[in-house]
Amino acid sequence: TPSPVNPTKSPVNPTPAPVSPTASPVKIGGCEEVGKTKWLYKFKPGGVKTKSCKWLKNKNSKKITRLCKSKKSNTKFDTPKQACPITCYTCGDNCDDDQEAKFVFKLTKNGEGSYKNCGWLKKKMTRKKKQAIKICKNKTAPPSPAKICPITCAAC
Repeated sequence: TPSPVNPTKSPVNPTPAPVSPTASPVKIGGCEEVGKTKWLYKFKPGGVKTKSCKWLKNKNSKKITRLCKSKKSNTKFDTPKQACPITCYTCGDNCDDDQEAKFVFKLTKNGEGSYKNCGWLKKKMTRKKKQAIKICKNKTAPPSPAKICPITCAAC
């Protein structure tokens, strides 16, 4: 007996799979790390050389430990510890607002930084919370407000 169901033909033009999916951040506790995030590897004539968190993660543990100790940063790129806190095992470190340090609030027209401290941001949080949260998320230039003031910014 013939089958009562007539199968349909497969589609002629199937939908192609995405070529390059967007890297999703790795989150552990209050820390977040994206493999594409760049950090300052070294200064060179005419600029800097950067590396990514993904590059760092693929090194052996001895090299990761050595590189994570680097304190090199500039206005565009953080240190490896700051850029790659999960790979450098620094999540939860320094989870206190640094009352002495200042973060870049904004860059002026001539490229200079306008700096603020955690006390200023804490006051802003009590008066204008939405604006303060936006400031905490600002990554104009390192060090970011969330790294300097992790308690105020609820970053840990």
